[in-house]
Parts: sequence; structure tokens; C-alpha cells
Amino acid sequence: MWVSKHRYFYGLLLLSIIFILGLLNGPIVPDKIQSKNCARNIDLPFNLGVTLNCDTGIYLRLANNPALLFENKRVVNGRNLTPGNVEQATPGSTTIVWLISKPIIIIWESLGDFTDNLESNVKSSLNIVYEQLNINQSIEDSTGDFGSFIPIYIGYLLFHSLILISCFYFYISTLGIKLLSKESTSQIIILIGLIILINDVNKQFLFSPGPQIFRILCPILTIYFSSKILKDNDFEKKYL
Repeated sequence: MWVSKHRYFYGLLLLSIIFILGLLNGPIVPDKIQSKNCARNIDLPFNLGVTLNCDTGIYLRLANNPALLFENKRVVNGRNLTPGNVEQATPGSTTIVWLISKPIIIIWESLGDFTDNLESNVKSSLNIVYEQLNINQSIEDSTGDFGSFIPIYIGYLLFHSLILISCFYFYISTLGIKLLSKESTSQIIILIGLIILINDVNKQFLFSPGPQIFRILCPILTIYFSSKILKDNDFEKKYL
């Protein structure tokens, strides 16, 4: 009975899953083109794959070791690379992901062979880029213990998911509707709200660590609090 009453909810969930699985369908643009466009193709098990922004490694380094936020200089194999204190515009994200990743690291280390195979696939994908660009370097040179970065990456995915869930919460709260409402108007509004997930920002950066996801959160949060201020005569005390 409950399922039949909320079929639209399952329909929205299905659309969301299709969108996310579509992003994992594997890199479409060849490696040589991606490497010139500040992107990296990553092959995953089960013929899946993602395309990451070339700055991904920087954010993973920082979330793996927040002390690198104060890094002034970084040299790898004689090459001057971007230090931690230059690239990171959202140090709070680094700290949050660092905390989220702690239990993930414990679970990840207990998985054994699966993690080894995944780590091997990712390293091979990244090292191909160095070969194509004729750079005398490997991913191990840049990261040291490369395996420790994968739980950090998963932490970033969870962080992005939490941000999008927050966006949807602020969206329906601003409009004063309930997620499981039976009213057709509310259901249409919720359907429109899928644009919070299905958009070009998430298409490019949902699986890439970085601050781009805040392009969705900031305007929604601004509208939410603006709406509260306009409706509340006592807003100076509550929202200052």
C-alpha cells in the first residue's frame, strides 16, 4: 500500500540512479584529449570508469593530510608543482572530508584483494597520462602511499552526497512542502527539484573532489535564508 501511494517518489529515485550510473559508464573522450583539457580518465572494475578534474590529486593530498594546507613549496622529480596553500579555497571541506574518511580507511584496509585490484587499475590509468605527456614521473612519485588516497576519495563522494541532500532539504523547506506529499503540485515541485542533481555541474564534478559542488549549495542556501528573512519580522535577532 505504501509503495503504491508513493510511486512518484520511486520514479524520482530511479531517475537519480540512472543519472549517476550514466556518469559511471566509463570515459567517453580519449585519454590524449582529456589530458590536454585538465581531465583524467580512470578505469574501474566491471567496465566502469569516471573522468576526474586534474586538480583531484591536490584535494586528495590535502584531505589525507590537512597540514599540507600550509605547504609553501612542492617539488616532485625536479618539477615545481602546486603547493597546498595555493590551490585550496575551501579548507573547511578538507577538514570535514578528513574526518569522514577515518572510519572508511579502517573498512577499506580490511577488504584485501578487492582494494588491491582497484588500486592497480586506478594507478595504471593515471600513469598512462604521464606517458602521453612525456613526463618522467609516476603517480607514486606524487602521492607516496597511493592506496591511502582511495578512502579519502570515497570520503569526498560522501561529502558531495551530503551537500546535495542538504540542497534538496533547503529547496523543499523554502517552498514549504513535504517530500512524501500526495498533492500533485508538491510532486511536480519535487520533480523540478531533480535539477539539483541532474545538471552540468554534477555531470562534470560530482565524482571530482573540489569546491565546484558549492555552485549548487550557495544559491539555494541564499534563497532559503532570504525567504526566511522576508517572512519573519524578527529576523534581526534570529538570522544576524
